[in-house]
Amino acid sequence: FSLRSLSYKDSLKPALKTLGIILSKPDFKENIINREKKQQLATIRYMNEKPSSVASKAFYKALYQTTPYGHSVWGNEQTLKKINQNKIRTFFKTHYTAKNAVISIVGDLSTHKAKKITEEISQALLNGAAVKQNKQLPGEQEKVVKQKNIIFPSSQTTILIGQIGIAHHNPLYFPLMVGNYTLGGSGLLSRLADEVREKRGLTYGAYSSFKTLASPGPFSISLATKTSQTKQALEVTFDTLNKFLKNGPTEKELVQAKQYLIGSFPLKLSSNKSISLTLLNIGFYQLPLDYINTYLENIKQVKLADIKNAFNKVIKPQKFITITVGKKISLSKES
Repeated sequence: FSLRSLSYKDSLKPALKTLGIILSKPDFKENIINREKKQQLATIRYMNEKPSSVASKAFYKALYQTTPYGHSVWGNEQTLKKINQNKIRTFFKTHYTAKNAVISIVGDLSTHKAKKITEEISQALLNGAAVKQNKQLPGEQEKVVKQKNIIFPSSQTTILIGQIGIAHHNPLYFPLMVGNYTLGGSGLLSRLADEVREKRGLTYGAYSSFKTLASPGPFSISLATKTSQTKQALEVTFDTLNKFLKNGPTEKELVQAKQYLIGSFPLKLSSNKSISLTLLNIGFYQLPLDYINTYLENIKQVKLADIKNAFNKVIKPQKFITITVGKKISLSKES
């Protein structure tokens, strides 16, 4: 939930009162639930027509199997139809409680006033038990499919490869973020873009990313290419990754990565909303309370050896899952 209001008493007081009513006495009207279900059903059908969405859904399912991250947040047509007013109310009573809440407040308020508002919001929420986060992840399973080609009527093949990576609070977070900027996080300036796009013209763009969640999220590399070039694109991608693991970035690349990450950080704190979201992440992911104050220094302290060490500890190409979405293709076992 989010609320934005003027700090003046005449504006803030009724706004907080309205928020309290929403939190404590939601209607969950049946006609609105049905409307939202129809809209979500349309979204699911639309996403099933997008190769990138199909690849992402299969990728998470292959990585996380039956654990929570293995399920799309949108659900599917069958699960969506089972949702009703009673189930929504039960879910709300179980999860939307004061003990589950993380509250972030930014604005022209004293600490005393902010604490008072926090108490008001907490009192509006239900007084239920805290729900434990499910941190279960799938173990090593020999039968897990490492390659999957999903037949899809498109002129290109969408490729998504990767593995389970790190959680947000992992001590290797900063070396991995700085290193990933060089590998595939900087768009057209990255190693992957240079090797796969610029030198060989196999794609319009190749990207790598760490999605850091409460439990270890995925590390992934994504691109799209002509069906006839799929095998070559994968070979170049894996070769580029393996060279990066072996040698790491150059000193020049390290400087460029740090300059970008340090220079872009103020944008995360450029408004009340962005500051509030940053504080909310600190609370939700249980990050150090001095996270903002130490962020730039943590970036500056990353060395070449730190990046190489972190990537080799976390990234294991031999364990990668490869998802391709497009026309039927044949990939070698080495891909």
